[in-house]
Amino acid sequence: MFISKLLTYLFRLVTARYGVENYGFLSLAITVAVFAIAISTLGLEKGIMRYVAYFIEKKQMGKVKGVLLTAFFYSLIFSIILTVCALIGLSWFNQTFFPNIKAKEFEMIMRVVLVVVPLQVSMKMLIAAYRAFGKPEYAVYTSNITEGGVKLLLAIVMFLFGFGILGISLAYSLAIFCSVVLGYFLLFKMLPDTVKTIKAKYVTKELLAYSLPLAFTGIFYSMLTSIDTFMLGYFKGGYIVGIYNAVVPTAQLMFIFPFALLTLFVPILTSLYASKNRDAFRGAYKTVSKWILLFSLLVFGIFLVYSKPLLTALFGPEYASGHLALLFLSAGYLFSFFVYVSENMLIVIKKTKVVFYNYIIVSILNIGFNYALIPKYGAEGAAIATGLSYVAWGLLLLYQSKRYAGILPFAPSLKRIIPAYIPVLLIFLVLKPILPVSGIITLVIGSGLFTIAFMMSLLISRSFEREDQVVVASIEQKLGIRIAWLNRFLKRFINNTGR
Repeated sequence: MFISKLLTYLFRLVTARYGVENYGFLSLAITVAVFAIAISTLGLEKGIMRYVAYFIEKKQMGKVKGVLLTAFFYSLIFSIILTVCALIGLSWFNQTFFPNIKAKEFEMIMRVVLVVVPLQVSMKMLIAAYRAFGKPEYAVYTSNITEGGVKLLLAIVMFLFGFGILGISLAYSLAIFCSVVLGYFLLFKMLPDTVKTIKAKYVTKELLAYSLPLAFTGIFYSMLTSIDTFMLGYFKGGYIVGIYNAVVPTAQLMFIFPFALLTLFVPILTSLYASKNRDAFRGAYKTVSKWILLFSLLVFGIFLVYSKPLLTALFGPEYASGHLALLFLSAGYLFSFFVYVSENMLIVIKKTKVVFYNYIIVSILNIGFNYALIPKYGAEGAAIATGLSYVAWGLLLLYQSKRYAGILPFAPSLKRIIPAYIPVLLIFLVLKPILPVSGIITLVIGSGLFTIAFMMSLLISRSFEREDQVVVASIEQKLGIRIAWLNRFLKRFINNTGR
């Protein structure tokens, strides 16, 4: 996750150098591709993970092969049909949904990006197959490292040789091609000989009956995460889309640590729930939520103090006008990420329908908010709309966490964390005009000082508890290293009162 996010972010930094409008064109094309992929998968990637793992356990390798062939075939054929229709009707589509964009380059960019939609759908199926066979590292090799690395490398080459925005678009599509080629090679390497040679036994009706309803989850999730960019393209055009798509991936940096932490702790939560150890389950749930909040507060504070110089240093001075949008969007992310572990908790206790209904509700709200705010407020309107949608999502999760599990993510130390955070934030805001930040070096120094000040304030206020050592231990185990000095340091400041 971290490698993928980093490489994709660096790719965006290179692309942004081609001008705000051109960057907006490519961002909009990728957004359209995201919707096409969500529709084309037909939910079959979830069907692969469900039935392949099930039939492997039952040692029914013929049905394993049948599930794989059915999922790959149906998703590929449907994605090809959808892509061909999109390419044929692309001029009408652009005139209808993006009437403010007249540049000919936009249609060419759309064609270059959309033509690899079937390959991206295949990659979804490959990743699902890797996970079903217990080889998640193959997804890292293909989708994360190969696609991200090749995309960045080719983008730099295109930039150096002056190939323009179409060259960057081509780099995007070629990287996907390379990752899919490697993906199929790894798939055939991974498959046991029994699966390769055995006659396939098809369970098509059962697979489709399970998968197709789940397709809507992916579609509604895409609407939640991407409809703001799409509607900006409809109402405003490429330039505002470009500004906003410097903001979105920057704000999403807040999610890197929470996602990594959830990867570590969701299996632990599942095990505790299965063993009916409610006290330990409740404690782990609150501790993970607390650490997600700490990281989110840290990143949000840096954004609040340094939003304009941050966008200027990373994307260029023409993108600095998005600094308010960055604050609005990251504020919504801050709240939703804090309670995001509640969604994973709902999945653990088998409330997946509730999660699905959440996506429907929040997606509809997001469309309504964006429709109301974008025409008047542009990028800031999109950020406010999406931020409000994420806050609504978070409130739903809080209510459902309390209703279905009887717990909330509020650790006792929360009443010390917020008072420890606010003075640090106020000091840096007061010092901001006195110690201006301009350039990447001063930005790094300022962010580092904010991080140190926040950590010292947390330690002085004794915001850490014994349960926090479990998080450190899990990180040590995952990384395969021992951080003895950190454990000793934390012990000196741990609050033992539990209040």
